[in-house]
Amino acid sequence: MEQAGTEAPWTYIKQSIQDLLDKLPVCHTYRRNGAPVNMILNTVLVSFILQLGMMLPVLECLDINIVAHKPVILSCPVHAKKPQTSNKVFWKHNQKDIIKYTEGRVFKGDKSATYTFVNADNGNYSLNLINPEEGQYICKVEENILRTYDLTVWEITGSQQKYFLQGESLTLSLKQHATVMKEVKVKWVSPNKVSVTGEESHWQLRNNNQDLHIKNLEFEKDHGAWGCHIFLDNVLIISHNVNVNVIGFLKASAKDDDEMMFAVVNSNVTLSCLLNINLQDQKDILLNGEWLKDNIILGKENISSSNSTSSLDKKLPKVQFEDAGRYQCRLKLENRQLDKFIQLVVMKVFLEPSSEEGKGTLCCQVSAPAPPTTQLCWVHANTTNCSHGFLDSPFCHPVTTTGLWRCDLKVKNEEKRSVNYSTVKEEVTAMGDHAFPVTEVLSGAGVTLLLLIIVGTLVPACKMIRRKRQQVKRMALAKQHLLAKRTCQCQRELTNDYYHT
Repeated sequence: MEQAGTEAPWTYIKQSIQDLLDKLPVCHTYRRNGAPVNMILNTVLVSFILQLGMMLPVLECLDINIVAHKPVILSCPVHAKKPQTSNKVFWKHNQKDIIKYTEGRVFKGDKSATYTFVNADNGNYSLNLINPEEGQYICKVEENILRTYDLTVWEITGSQQKYFLQGESLTLSLKQHATVMKEVKVKWVSPNKVSVTGEESHWQLRNNNQDLHIKNLEFEKDHGAWGCHIFLDNVLIISHNVNVNVIGFLKASAKDDDEMMFAVVNSNVTLSCLLNINLQDQKDILLNGEWLKDNIILGKENISSSNSTSSLDKKLPKVQFEDAGRYQCRLKLENRQLDKFIQLVVMKVFLEPSSEEGKGTLCCQVSAPAPPTTQLCWVHANTTNCSHGFLDSPFCHPVTTTGLWRCDLKVKNEEKRSVNYSTVKEEVTAMGDHAFPVTEVLSGAGVTLLLLIIVGTLVPACKMIRRKRQQVKRMALAKQHLLAKRTCQCQRELTNDYYHT
């Protein structure tokens, strides 16, 4: 009885200390990946415990940093305590029971929760968190705490839009979800592996570098995976990447003018706006495209991942001089739009005849507005004659000799279009895309006039002869009909007289 009486107070004290420790959010913490160890020993009642001659177990709390919406598994080393199958295993989140395993059955505090045991039937009581939340997680067997975790969830937020149009703005913000906020350093890295310093005009850092503002999104600089590196005590604790999808139009090569296209009269032209992404690699995206000229819609087109090409095209067959102008390619995504302009410059060549036989003037003209550096050059027999200044009128050259003539359209001394012409005594034959007759213009006009006179004389004469022939035929038929009628009457009269006789 005495022995039992002496054990009762110690049992009560031991249980009281255990209950007190369970309520204290104090733990031994350390970080993964070789981070420094920060140990906080529980000093409450240590002297009392030492005097009692008992050593209480040191609890450890694992400080874990995870990315939001990514699953994580928290282990529970039950095998270290060698529990019996009848033991109860509990998981707590912020001192609240969330799941337990007892007598071969699993019970959840919230039936709709997604967390589960990894394999409780085989003794693996690790907690599988599909969508983890910040806070403290505790694994207990009966009344023994086996493991404590302190989860910090990091999340990068931005616009809810999955795709952005070139020229729009975007702000990426780093959010920390934790019971105790940590003082960290943040480093942003662009898709081209360029570290953001905050001195760039295109990128701005805010809120102690935890917010990144991107102005005027560009495909070349901003499209791709942005990296966010988080440091605690100069040690990298987590890296997080976020994809930024920028949709826009590809720029032309360095040799071509981005918004200028050149064509020759009667040629087939295709205006094309190439997208900077392959739509077949994107899912659940639908773009609307339009072509306009002078704010008049020329055509519409739907673009999706099922399209074989990622471009907006407009075909102009047999383009004419009046087809020149400013064309607008419009890309629509939800309630947003992106425009690109293409200036179509058309070149034409025509002949101005001369009063002198066998002579004329070949003229070359481009539509306005043409680039200020545009030149037209006539080349013949190793002789070149080029225009100077703005081309507000045709650039002409007299044709006095036969041979090969060529008109070149140049921009910044770079040849854009060229047409060859071969002149002979009777005609000028186009060797390029088009033919322009340069025959004896006056003789041709005289022959044409003579043909018109002959046709104008013969047609009325033929009509008159035809009418006379028809009239003669009608008169002959009338006479024949009258003669037949008289003959019939005479026969009837003769027959009647014979009968009476």
